[in-house]
Amino acid sequence: MLKILGWAGYESGLSIAFDRFQNDTGIAATYHGVPNQDEMHAVAQTRAFDVACPTTDRLASWVNSGLIGALDESRIGYNRIDPAFHADAQTIIDGKRMGSPNIWGGAGIGHHPDLAPLDPNRAILMDLFDPAYAGRLAMREDTAFVAAGRALEALDQLPYPFDHSYNRPG
Repeated sequence: MLKILGWAGYESGLSIAFDRFQNDTGIAATYHGVPNQDEMHAVAQTRAFDVACPTTDRLASWVNSGLIGALDESRIGYNRIDPAFHADAQTIIDGKRMGSPNIWGGAGIGHHPDLAPLDPNRAILMDLFDPAYAGRLAMREDTAFVAAGRALEALDQLPYPFDHSYNRPG
């Protein structure tokens, strides 16, 4: 039995893949979906899974908590994945591949075109910090916190590299 911990809402779409996987390998798969990253981390601390799907921005904290181990790239056929999708900066930790992006999401910037006339083809996360748009843009809070960290790092206003925010001291 292959036990997978992932995001709620994907179960029905994955059932076809799980049925085919079982037909091809004889191994059944179960899927436990959770609604957010914090619950996923909490569940992983109390139950064992073969595969977990933490977001890449939280992967280092999973490694530091001892919840996830390195992937063997040769066994999973990683060389068949286009390198553009590897996310090496987020998934290689201490020289080991600790994750592989499998579900891609997005982060949008919400704005009223009259109050914050952004060109949708040129808008970037750094626009959140442009004083001209103060109070006129919105986005998901978790994405905004990461954007703030990246912006402060780019301005050399952090005491250490932003990625170190995910590491436990010691």
